[in-house]
Amino acid sequence: MREGGCMCVLSLKGPSHPEKIFPCLWGVSSVAFHPSQPHLVAVGFVGGSLAIFDLKREANSPRSHDSKFNKCFHMDLVGEVKWQQEKIPDKFCSVSLDGQIINWLFLLNDLFPADVVTSLRLREWPIEPPPKGLEMNLEPSQKVGENLGLNTCTTTLSVHPCDKELFLIGTETGFIHRGSFDDKICNATYREHKDAISSVHWNPLHPRVFLSCSKDYTLQVWDHNEKNSIFDFFFENEVRDVAWAPFSSTLFAAISRTAIVSVFDLAVNKTEAIGTFTCYTPKQDIRLTRLTFHPTMPVLLVGDDRGSVIVFKLSPNLRSSLKALETLEKSKFVAGEIEKMEKLLTISKVRSSPVASDKSS
Repeated sequence: MREGGCMCVLSLKGPSHPEKIFPCLWGVSSVAFHPSQPHLVAVGFVGGSLAIFDLKREANSPRSHDSKFNKCFHMDLVGEVKWQQEKIPDKFCSVSLDGQIINWLFLLNDLFPADVVTSLRLREWPIEPPPKGLEMNLEPSQKVGENLGLNTCTTTLSVHPCDKELFLIGTETGFIHRGSFDDKICNATYREHKDAISSVHWNPLHPRVFLSCSKDYTLQVWDHNEKNSIFDFFFENEVRDVAWAPFSSTLFAAISRTAIVSVFDLAVNKTEAIGTFTCYTPKQDIRLTRLTFHPTMPVLLVGDDRGSVIVFKLSPNLRSSLKALETLEKSKFVAGEIEKMEKLLTISKVRSSPVASDKSS
């Protein structure tokens, strides 16, 4: 287990040196800025613990930490932390390789575990038709089926941008589960990936679409009402991370193990990337680990396993939607982006019927 990590805060105005460095007892495995209070940063560690850092404080110690409970609620690496917007008090969730999803309350400078999800129940009834001649003494309103134990290692988490009770989790088995914090129900399971899920993300502008990537060398775009993916992209190596552009419903980027950044726009090309960037040569043996788009600027940030962050500025042809975002009312802009994606979903040949949940590991 890696010890002695740190969290560095950098600015595009002075990228050569961090503005702040926060020493940590454990290696940092995930971070998330608060959506409306960016001075608050939720941090997950490889040892399973979590902390809240306040960038306004002069002290380098966390503002809040789960160690006050004298134990780590997570027993393994925290793969993802996500703030849930418009929640009062402040609330965020974490997902770990131990299979647990935990909702945390950040209240009065304290961190409290509000809800722990260790299993999901199947929703649809019946799961399979009973054998002919065998009567089932169950009412259709009853929930039938085994719990979906999450002890198979959950690797990534995405909370729906509009419905904060709805989430997606990726697992090491290659399955993606769509669940609910409210009733801990598994609404659907998506099974097309053949290896561990590296990352999964809801589309920030279209309520039904999400994106996933896996160690099986594929990236897939989904309509959550469909059993099979809508668009598939194949790589020469495992895909480490993906991210939607916050200003376009059809633009996203991905990083592969070979240190290549690929940018896609489904409205331009539905079969391959419209741009690729090589960050390092194979001889350098440096692997890319994470990527994200800036929330308001045409900037893409990529991290690697040596602790460096590479900043790309998107070319004008990749940021045309950003101009519309700046000039149109938000409601009109979102409606236009939804319509743009809907046209692509209609044109594409749906290869499956609506999702029916079934047993999974």
